[in-house]
Amino acid sequence: MIFEARWSRPRFYLLGLFCLVFAGVGLWVSGMFGGAGLKEVYPKAGWAIAILCFGAAAIFARRLWIDDVQLRIDGRGVEWARLTRPIPWSQISGAGVVVVRNHALLCITLKDAAEYPLASPVARALSIVDQSIGFGVMGLNVISLDRSFDEMVAAIRSWRPDLFEQTDRL
Repeated sequence: MIFEARWSRPRFYLLGLFCLVFAGVGLWVSGMFGGAGLKEVYPKAGWAIAILCFGAAAIFARRLWIDDVQLRIDGRGVEWARLTRPIPWSQISGAGVVVVRNHALLCITLKDAAEYPLASPVARALSIVDQSIGFGVMGLNVISLDRSFDEMVAAIRSWRPDLFEQTDRL
């Protein structure tokens, strides 16, 4: 079973729309529209809200135009856009599902994690924290992708069912 997931366009449209609405609220709070209905205006806070929300909306809009596969699971292994290179099945030593506040992660343990670094410095720092609290080297999730978590787990089970037998996180 080949699994390919891309950015979820409906989610990013909705998130972008929310950001634009909140940016408008920020401009209103700043007094740009006269502060109608407000006893006081807060220009610094309003502008900060507007700038952050416009920035977030720009990030979501940018992702709407990216049609590249973000996560691919096939006979070669796991290819994730956040990694510097794909991970072959022979380098994955375990996998387990962890649920944190109704959010599921597929935690993967690698034989040699240094060989497959995450592309972003922030992601690498978060990976160190994840490992220290027992989440494995990396946690795959599909919250911002167009495929379901169950489909991702089924794809990994179809290629390497033995991975799930080596962990106590099922």
